[in-house]
Amino acid sequence: MKKITQSLLSLLLALVPIGISHAVETRAANSGMSPAPIRERLLMDFDWRFALGHTQDANLDFGFGEIKNSTWTYLEKQNAQRVTRLDYSDAGWKRIDVPRDWGMDLAFDLIEVNSHWGFRPLGRAFPGTSVGWYRKKFTIPASDAGRRLVMEFEGVTGDCLVFVNGLLMGSHHDSYTSFQFDITDAVHVGGDNAVTVRVNAAGHSGWWYEGAGIYRHVWLTKTAPVHVAQWGTQVITENKAEAALVKARTQVKNESDQPVLVEVNVAVLDPKGKVVGSAASKPKTIEPGDQQDFDSVATVAAPELWSCETPNMYRLVTTLKSGVAVVDSTETPFGIRTLAFDANKGFFLNGKPLKIKGFCDHQQHAGVGIAVPDALWDWRIKKLKEMGGNAVRMSHNPAPPAFLDACDRQGMLVMAEQRLFSSCEEGLKQLDNMVRRDRNHPSIIIWSAGNEEFDLQDSVDSEPVMKTLQQAFHRLDPTRLVTYAGSNGGRVIGANRIADVRGINYLGQFKGQTTDTSVGTIEEYHAKFPSQPIIGTEDWNTNKKVIELMNSQDYYSGCFVWTGFAYYGECKWPDISAWGAVDMCGFPRFGYWFYREHWAGIRQTAAEKKGTVPVAIAADLDRPSIRADGQDVDVVTIRVVDAEGNLVDKDIWIKATLTGPGKVLTLANGDDQSHDIADRINVKTFHGRAQMLVQSTHEAGDIRIKIESGGVTAADARLPSISCTPVPWVH
Repeated sequence: MKKITQSLLSLLLALVPIGISHAVETRAANSGMSPAPIRERLLMDFDWRFALGHTQDANLDFGFGEIKNSTWTYLEKQNAQRVTRLDYSDAGWKRIDVPRDWGMDLAFDLIEVNSHWGFRPLGRAFPGTSVGWYRKKFTIPASDAGRRLVMEFEGVTGDCLVFVNGLLMGSHHDSYTSFQFDITDAVHVGGDNAVTVRVNAAGHSGWWYEGAGIYRHVWLTKTAPVHVAQWGTQVITENKAEAALVKARTQVKNESDQPVLVEVNVAVLDPKGKVVGSAASKPKTIEPGDQQDFDSVATVAAPELWSCETPNMYRLVTTLKSGVAVVDSTETPFGIRTLAFDANKGFFLNGKPLKIKGFCDHQQHAGVGIAVPDALWDWRIKKLKEMGGNAVRMSHNPAPPAFLDACDRQGMLVMAEQRLFSSCEEGLKQLDNMVRRDRNHPSIIIWSAGNEEFDLQDSVDSEPVMKTLQQAFHRLDPTRLVTYAGSNGGRVIGANRIADVRGINYLGQFKGQTTDTSVGTIEEYHAKFPSQPIIGTEDWNTNKKVIELMNSQDYYSGCFVWTGFAYYGECKWPDISAWGAVDMCGFPRFGYWFYREHWAGIRQTAAEKKGTVPVAIAADLDRPSIRADGQDVDVVTIRVVDAEGNLVDKDIWIKATLTGPGKVLTLANGDDQSHDIADRINVKTFHGRAQMLVQSTHEAGDIRIKIESGGVTAADARLPSISCTPVPWVH
């Protein structure tokens, strides 16, 4: 949680009895900052150990699952897996930080069945490269006695098992939703601990490259026994004439062994950090092991609305009191804005019509695969906005939290999509996790229940599934509508009929013929269902019919085209990546200029001047400096240039050398047919360009970047890494 501002601290102290107020003030004075943390959220990304296992041979999988003589070593026997124990020696394992996609370290394999996954050796045909083991040792101080300790994984590709000190904490089988385990009973308070994660990435849920391993952040959250539940704060805003109502619902858990009387107070901070509203709920008694919802309503006068042009973000600070003690405090970013889909007039943001100009995208980038650094999401969104884009559909799965944060900051609209189109227990669990985690993001304007479930989507069998999923969305979030991305044109039965908003994948799926179960054109569909809004959930890049429909028909809310960035997979050798208005590095293709003209209103009047004789390498930094927090990333564009600095369209080998407090995450070129493993040192330019991602360490200082190639002048760039207060992390 960010530091609480002094004005907010004063407000919170006013809500606390005098004795507690004095104690809080004393702690604040002694530390020179806000009160000592009653809740801690610590990053667990650094200093892991990694080794490949095996899907079939226990001897190559660190003895996992084997039984020898009468020694129990199968999974269900707690503390029986030697590799999961605290005293297991992982000295020979590779030291890494996460997030990381181990698939990027694997050589390509030309088995045709693997073409959809970018020819990386991941799957049942590759038992020796499809299982990964992770271990991390950490300490829990004695001062944590009595606290609840929860480990959260934002995203792990594949089926995973999590152990702490040899004890199984649980399993997770979805590659895209976040999950957590309470590890309180397994840790050694005041001593050393070890977490072990086994990831089996042999299965695939998508037909694109899905990566492998722990590819998003890992966190350790410490709370008192009485605390706000995970994703337990929901903020709904309602605009009035001169003010906005901020309605907060807080779910509080009591994991103590006594009934507890709890009061919840909320304060609203405006974009400048000033307290502009507050409210208190009625106290409730929560029984041991139970949880209760607390409702509060604060009024904000003259609110600064969130929009694409002015993405104003507010914060809700929630404080829990149990008796006279403050036992928990959380901070929830949110925006104040209104959404509406009109069946005849399209989409409205804050009461104004807005045509959705969207791109579909997978969570990938050249060289790093699916382990996209947080700072890179900001860079990628800016690239989409250069083309006039104002929306992204994260296809076809729940988005990374850092991506949604970046969209909130930059005013980029989002269609948030469920991966599993199923109303079974697992499907509803995944939906619940996604919505409760993400519903406070103002950038999200609509939910999608699924994508292109062939055969099922054409049948009435999909109607009860869609109905149940849509009801679940509405129960968890009554503020947004739900769509389904159907690639079945004018089909009038199935999921299409149930969805709040009709989602259309590809106008070409309308076949021009009308039957009992289908209509021939989008115009006929709109006439048949005049009260159902319509949105293009997916269509071909540079399809002029989409542009014409957007410009001529108000009822067509807009479209998400396939795709903004190229991505690994869904290709045919020698290609390893496909599609994209820009390539995997973000370098322009034809689609970039097409959308610059049709969506951004910027027409390319003259071709870029290019040189013919390479004389030097240029290294252009995207940002003048980065933060020394061990996570920040700068994008370095490498160009082959002539004597006047013009790009030379030549493919030459370059070598990268980096010194100072930084590291090369990747060195790539965006070529769909580049078959070199990302060794982070050498790469061949593509049309005279390449890209380096440079990441900071926790040390401040100058990072020196040298790019050289035989026969031309080398590039020498300086990237300062600036001292900062990093996100607290587990040591």
